[in-house]
Amino acid sequence: DKSRSHHPKCFREGKVNWETFILEYMQDVYRLLYAVRTCFPSAKKVLWRTTPEVAVDDRNPWWHIVPPYITSYMNNAAKYAANKNGFEMIFMDIMAAGRASDMTWTPDGIHQSSTFNKEYFNVLLNVLVDSFR
Repeated sequence: DKSRSHHPKCFREGKVNWETFILEYMQDVYRLLYAVRTCFPSAKKVLWRTTPEVAVDDRNPWWHIVPPYITSYMNNAAKYAANKNGFEMIFMDIMAAGRASDMTWTPDGIHQSSTFNKEYFNVLLNVLVDSFR
């Protein structure tokens, strides 16, 4: 039932001003990362759950509403906000690229599974271990 969806009404109705949406998103991310910079001034990197590629099947009833370029714009907006705050952004979902239709990695077609999260955590731990050698 789409009327009970947790997605914004504008998504459900397909009435989105994408330019405004992206600009507001970038401002929100900038403010969030500014607060992080204030609280953790020595931080250099931020692990970011990027806007993932989504499956184009019936697991995701609104896949056709969000144009693919919007996903790219959201990721670029987050990267811009990170750079403006002096962070290097580590894109978490890049590892799942091309696997949106793989039930093992993205069971609902949108969010990564615990299998994905374990694999990503393993990669992250290896990077951290190497950085302290």
